[in-house]
Amino acid sequence: MSCNPSIGGIGKGTLVREIDALGGLIGRIADLSGIQFKVLNMSKGPAVHGPRAQMDRDIYARTMREVLTG
Repeated sequence: MSCNPSIGGIGKGTLVREIDALGGLIGRIADLSGIQFKVLNMSKGPAVHGPRAQMDRDIYARTMREVLTG
């Protein structure tokens, strides 16, 4: 996870949803470790709405490690 503990936005949010549709873990772990969830660009049209979630870095890393190791 980068120094900015968030997942989502217009570009990265689309990528996360596509990976999640293929069975990826990013979205599921984000749901478990999220602090704040919001939708960006709500004053604009639906084509540019972007869901964004801010994570607790420690919880995200610990949960991802637990899931990956078993």
